[in-house]
Formats: sequence, structure tokens, C-alpha cells
Amino acid sequence: MSFLDELVFVPAKMNPLSPSARPSSASVVFGPRGGVRPVQAQAPWIVGQTLPPQTGSQWVDLCTRLSQRGLVLDCPADALEKVPVSSIPRRLFQQRVNSALDMPNLQSADIVEVTCQSASRAVWGWPPEIESSSNLSNWLSAIRRVVGSQTPIGLGLNVGCDDQAIQSACDAEADFLAIHAGTSIELLADTLGRIRALRNQSTNNLTIIVRTSSKSIEHLLKILALGASAVTIDGYLSDLWQATGSSMSSFLGTRLPTTTTAGPCPIAERMDSIQQKLSELLASTASNNLNDLGQSLRALTPRASQIAALPMLGASST
Repeated sequence: MSFLDELVFVPAKMNPLSPSARPSSASVVFGPRGGVRPVQAQAPWIVGQTLPPQTGSQWVDLCTRLSQRGLVLDCPADALEKVPVSSIPRRLFQQRVNSALDMPNLQSADIVEVTCQSASRAVWGWPPEIESSSNLSNWLSAIRRVVGSQTPIGLGLNVGCDDQAIQSACDAEADFLAIHAGTSIELLADTLGRIRALRNQSTNNLTIIVRTSSKSIEHLLKILALGASAVTIDGYLSDLWQATGSSMSSFLGTRLPTTTTAGPCPIAERMDSIQQKLSELLASTASNNLNDLGQSLRALTPRASQIAALPMLGASST
């Protein structure tokens, strides 16, 4: 049983929200803190690790549907060269901390994450020249001058990072944080709990992206309730990538032509499903936004309560 299965949502005694209403409060704003122009996504889902070879002839259709649904796509700029401008979704680009600045990708991205991990995926940390939060702030300012002051820039940290790293990122006025969790759910719950404590003091509106490989809708919703503003849904969509077995050239199969007028599209249906689940959960818990949703989350065991910094089921909500 996953750690997240030890957490449950408490339904509201009275439900003032319509289950059919699609809550606008599920949108995500990246910035502004250090940046000037906020970038807004219409839903808290990010699609990443997806390239044209994986989708074959359906790549344009996929991008179009992501754009229509207001979702963020994490991919390099050259993957969108053959996509019509009107079909290009908001694009996030990851710049590795110890790699040369990728100017074409940085200057054309809508959102930039500076991932504080080496390109070899072996070591996490700041650049060697960073010794204090003031140095980190100056470093982010230098990147902003290269990227453009209107582009939100965030810092990618490892799950389980200490409070000093989180506070340093906040003090440096990163527009958002990205927590790379993978399958480390217990560490993620602990990290989000510590971020919640810090956010109450000085960074209440800080956007938090969680990069996870979770495949469960229920788990992704609980990660949002634990304090994430947006989560990656690559794991949730992974069976579509694998639908043709070992070949990944056409994971959407032949159900769709390349035009956007036909349907249904499996990935679009899957994204509609997870958004509907979120709408229903917000309604059933009488939550007006994702922060309210977190107030409805309870732990079933003392262990889960301690790790996630949540009250036990049946405890007072005051």
C-alpha cells in the first residue's frame, strides 16, 4: 500500500458547490515574484518527457489539445518547429545548473526551471560560486537578464532538500519551486509539509511544481492537497505511450487523424477525466481552491500524520 493510501479526504457536511461546475480556482499562476509578467495555466497538470517520435503523426494534434486545455508542455523548442503557432501550448524548459545556457530554448520558453542537478543526474546543489542567498539572488537576476525579465524563472530542488535550501530559494525570489520527487512519496509529503510551514511565514503564494511518476489519479489529487500547485502527469499517461508495446512511434494508435476536428483523442480523454475528478473532489469537500482542498485531507495512521504534518481522521479541524 502506498503512503498516500493512508491519507483520505473528508467530505463536507453541506455541499454548496455544483458537482458539474468546473472550478476556475484550479488554475496555476507562475509568478510574479522576481518576474514581471505572470504565466497562467488553466489546470494544475504538466505534460513532460514527450517528443514527436513518441506520438508519430499525432504530435500536432497533441499540442493543439494541450493548448486548448491550457496545459503546460515540458519540451525543447525544436520539438515545436512543425506545430502551427496557434497550436503551441505554454512551454516549460529545464536548464541544468551546471550546463551552458541554452539560449534558443531559454529565450523562447514561457516558463524556465533552473534544475539544481548536474547534467549527469548524479549531484544536486547550487553552482560552486553560490555561497549565500544573496549570491543566489544575484545569480537568478543574471539569468533573468539573459532570458528576459518577463519570463517566470523557478528553481528545481531534490525531494528531501533541507529547510535552508528551500528558504534560500524563497529569499532569492524564485518565481516558483519544482520538487523532483520521482517515486519518493514519503519524502515528498515531508518536504511539502515543511514548505507549507515556511509558506505561512513569508511565501504564501509561492507556486510549487511536483515532478512525480505517479500513475494514480487519487495520488495526484492528494499531492495537490499536500501543497503542490501543479503536478506532472507523465506517469498517469504512460500506458498511452506504451499502448503499442515496445514501439513508441504511434502511442495514440490510429484512432485520430492529424487534424483537430476529429476525435476522440485518448490523451485528451484522459486529461478531461483527471480534471473532472478534481472538479468533483473540490465540490464534495466544499473547497473553493487547492488550498482549501488541503484542509480536507486527514491521516489514517499516526505515522502518516507525522510525515505529512496532517491531523488524524476524526481530529478537530480547528
